[in-house]
Amino acid sequence: MNNRSIIFTMILAVLVLYALATPASAQLNPIKGFLIGGYYTEPEDLYLGAGVSFDLLKVQAAGYFDYIFIDRGSLYDINVDLYYNALSLVAVFGYIGAGGALVFANPEEGNTQSKPGLNLVAGLKTRLIPLKPFVQLKYTFIQDLDDPLAIGIGIQF
Repeated sequence: MNNRSIIFTMILAVLVLYALATPASAQLNPIKGFLIGGYYTEPEDLYLGAGVSFDLLKVQAAGYFDYIFIDRGSLYDINVDLYYNALSLVAVFGYIGAGGALVFANPEEGNTQSKPGLNLVAGLKTRLIPLKPFVQLKYTFIQDLDDPLAIGIGIQF
């Protein structure tokens, strides 16, 4: 599967999940989709991600997929995190959290390897416009691999 197919499939899956969840949650809207993109420090490449989050008062659960654009082979991860709204101002709120990751590395020559990881996350989100922009830092501890820091900018819809 090439990069464009993976990105298209990822975006389509988030939009379908969001469309299915919207009618059921029209009044409270606890389920939200999001897109994120940015930079991974290891392997020093750009990434694009998509996912769904569930609001539970001051706690938010998120499941998402990140694809890292490496030169040879493919690298992607699947994540499940819990966030706590630690800072709440009128227009901006900050969150911290942690969760699990499963990282898949598929070198150009060789077998796909999957490694478990632990995420530490912090971010800021604004409530000023309907597409809620946010910035996020995610540090992932991965067994037997370099521990990347992901610096991302996204929108939640």
